[in-house]
Amino acid sequence: MPYNSQLPQTLKNIQDEYPDATLTLANSHDLLQDILADTEKYGFTDVKDPCCGTYVNGELACIPNSTPCDNRCQYLFFDASHTSEFANCIFVRDMLIKD
Repeated sequence: MPYNSQLPQTLKNIQDEYPDATLTLANSHDLLQDILADTEKYGFTDVKDPCCGTYVNGELACIPNSTPCDNRCQYLFFDASHTSEFANCIFVRDMLIKD
């Protein structure tokens, strides 16, 4: 939370220092919560399991050279830490393209 509260002013300072730069502040947390609350609206069928994941030494991880699931667009998460490419496209659409 301290990071989130300080980020707008930090971005303003950077923008002031580099006026030709284009910076965007987006709230991915709230969008993720919306996706979790209404998975069908976004087209996901699995928002808990990763598409690429196997437990290795008690940790959920992708095995190098393993084959991820066939239906990747149905998963919110690609692995234990990262959202899927499909989810990232939704983030871009809803945070950067929408008015």
